[in-house]
Amino acid sequence: MPVALTYPGVYIQEIPSGARSISGVATSIAAFVGNFSRGPLDTPVRMFHVGDFEKHMGGVERNSETSYAVSQFYANGGGEAIAIRVGGGTTGSMEVESWDGAASLVFDAGRQFQDQQVDDPGSWNNHIRVDIDYLTSDPANLFNLSVTEINHVDGLEVPVRSEVYRNVSMVETHSRYVVSVVNDDSQMVFISKGTVGNSMPAPTGYYSGVQTIANYAGMADNNAMDIDLGNGTTLSVALDATTKPTTIAEAALMLQNAIRDTQPADPLWAQCQVVARGDRIAIYTGRNSTDYRAGQVVSIADTAGDFGAVTGLAGSGEANVQQYAMNTAAPAGFQSAATAGANGAAPTAAQLRGNRNLRTGIYALEDVDLFNLLVIPEASGLGSVANLSSVMSPAISYCEEQRAFLLIDPPPDANSTEEAIAWLDEAAGAGLRHRNTAAFYPSVQIPDPQNDNRLRTIAPSGTIAGLMARKDGDEGVWTAAAGITASLRNVISFNHTMTNNEIGQLNPIGLIA
Repeated sequence: MPVALTYPGVYIQEIPSGARSISGVATSIAAFVGNFSRGPLDTPVRMFHVGDFEKHMGGVERNSETSYAVSQFYANGGGEAIAIRVGGGTTGSMEVESWDGAASLVFDAGRQFQDQQVDDPGSWNNHIRVDIDYLTSDPANLFNLSVTEINHVDGLEVPVRSEVYRNVSMVETHSRYVVSVVNDDSQMVFISKGTVGNSMPAPTGYYSGVQTIANYAGMADNNAMDIDLGNGTTLSVALDATTKPTTIAEAALMLQNAIRDTQPADPLWAQCQVVARGDRIAIYTGRNSTDYRAGQVVSIADTAGDFGAVTGLAGSGEANVQQYAMNTAAPAGFQSAATAGANGAAPTAAQLRGNRNLRTGIYALEDVDLFNLLVIPEASGLGSVANLSSVMSPAISYCEEQRAFLLIDPPPDANSTEEAIAWLDEAAGAGLRHRNTAAFYPSVQIPDPQNDNRLRTIAPSGTIAGLMARKDGDEGVWTAAAGITASLRNVISFNHTMTNNEIGQLNPIGLIA
């Protein structure tokens, strides 16, 4: 607004202008379509670095050619990428019950995408663990739920990531309705309500009966209890109750100390937790033990004295699994069913190609604003140029429509100039020559992190896509990804070491070497 200028000085007034700077458009967003060890099926997953790749798609997997291509993309300077997982497999699931024994919640491996539940099958599902407790502001109506993914390290179940949902409710009209809260945010599971109505799922771990604190005063001085995990080993625990507990927390601490003192060298018991959970006592074994299993169920026998009877640990307790798990072979406690996850076979041509109406395969990219490069490494291993063409022909049309560029890989068994030329002639006859495509030869050899870094031959497209992205970022899209500055990173060798004369045969016919 105008300002009254009443004294000497330099005055600057900013005036709105209709001119706007032009933002640059990304030129090297690579889309990868193929098999991965994890990730939602036929759903675009945006990645900005290798950490995103490992978190969302499982990282490098021995049976996934596409995963090696993504790894090479990032190793060679790539930035933003989109992964489309195709194929199949078995999706892990489990059903848990309320304390009255009716179905409460059903967990499936996957996530919610555009208000739709999308499966995320694979053996990684068997690493999902779920904990439930009632330590909330309203234990009668609210519960806490945590979902954890573990990794096995030297026989131990080590958590690698966790999601925690506190004070959730089974009531659909509640602002913290568990189905809505979990499905909106979780990257590991989606849940649905069972047939139990609004009854909450049973908490994990062993729970005593409701405590009567007045009974603690008449407790016998010497007590003995047997604790069994159902694995053939019974832990005999001696308790000295000469100092009577006066609260639930004191009774829990007395038992915890007695258990830890009985087996100080065994983390399964030396790190156990016995805690007050509202008006009950809960027992959790230590998890930093090679003997720990999520499906273990604690059972209590009161062999002397009356600690178990007074606390309700023996006879009136509720025995449940330590954690709910999809890989529990024989569900126990309040887990009534479980389906283990399993990896699927290599994707077929139809799965890679997909269906535009269903937005599957390459057409899952319909849900993406922009991509510039399309890479389908597993198409080259489909066994024939006809199978390759059944994927690449629609991919070429789609790239032309989207103003993107398709990188085509030679077959994995092409390791001579003659074989490369014969393949290119056949591919050209199948209609795969196009201004929106490029084919590269030979295949590259890289250290395989899944095989003690021994050399593995992989398709070159992921490496080239990363190089293109690096050159675009360093010098500009007008600079070709070639020349002495276009080095291939993390490439040790090639499956065919070419001479200048051989390169001179391939480049004129359009096969980039």
